Amino acid sequence: MAGDITPTQTMHAVRQATTFSTATSSLIPTGTFMTTKQITVGGITNAHATVPAQTVDIVIPTCIQTITPDANGYVPPGECGALWAYYPSFIAAVIFAILFGVLTITHVWQAVHYKKVRVNAFAYVVLGRMINLFLPSRSLLHIPAPIFAAGFVFLDIISFIVQLVGGVTASPTTPQEEKLKAIHIYMGGIGMQQIFIVIFVALTIKFQLEVAKVSEKLDHKQRKGIKLLLVALYVSLGMITVRIIYRFVEFSSGSVDNDLTAQEAYFYALEAAPMVIAIGVFGAHHPGSVIDGPGADMPGIWRMLKDMRKSSRRGEKPGSCVDETELPPRYERL
Repeated sequence: MAGDITPTQTMHAVRQATTFSTATSSLIPTGTFMTTKQITVGGITNAHATVPAQTVDIVIPTCIQTITPDANGYVPPGECGALWAYYPSFIAAVIFAILFGVLTITHVWQAVHYKKVRVNAFAYVVLGRMINLFLPSRSLLHIPAPIFAAGFVFLDIISFIVQLVGGVTASPTTPQEEKLKAIHIYMGGIGMQQIFIVIFVALTIKFQLEVAKVSEKLDHKQRKGIKLLLVALYVSLGMITVRIIYRFVEFSSGSVDNDLTAQEAYFYALEAAPMVIAIGVFGAHHPGSVIDGPGADMPGIWRMLKDMRKSSRRGEKPGSCVDETELPPRYERL
């Protein structure tokens, strides 16, 4: 049978063996979730050449479950299916699950109680509605309130999409080089989010200065309500910033393996707890208790753009999309 093998078959076998040999000497991604498999390439002999059998090791991004997870689903770090570098606390998880559940129920009840279902706890939307209600021009820096709110929500969605792309790409089976790129994409997303927050805080301060100019037209309850709601905004954004800084430090080494990921306490202290506070402050002082009364309903962005187009056709001054009769009766035209 050996004499029936042609030179072409021999060269093909040599190339095949060479290919496997080259694979073993190339740079192969390493990591917890890599598994080495051995593949044997059969030898071949004919009148022209002899190629011995070879066994090669191939490292592939996969794993085989060898340890049964405990009651909490935990397996030791380095094993297949390991998700954490620490033993997760079941009690802490339950406590924070209850806290977030209570906050959710509270916000739903408050939405029904204040009958302001559309006044949600998005910081961007809250400030937009405050601009619409408390500033006579219903705009800040010549930006109408609906566009102000919608613009920041849109920017926040963009930053979230960037974070999502980075987070999905950095899976456990991703090669180290690709994982590093994914981490950089994710950090770029949270960096964008923080830049938007800084700009938003600056505009919030500008609103605070503008509303102070017309504060004499408001009663004591309204002035106090605005002050408390602004405090809630600042606290909420501050807690979100704490979380972003935590994420930056966590991934600054270019890897998910560092001291912050090895201790569960950091996660609860610098991510979970700040998010509870960021949401809870709006439960303690719901926007519906302040954004109320005549003129509290902010028109949607499409309606506003439609009104602006109609005003332009009638030859009215650009930007005069709000009729004077719509202004809250507690204000006088300045």
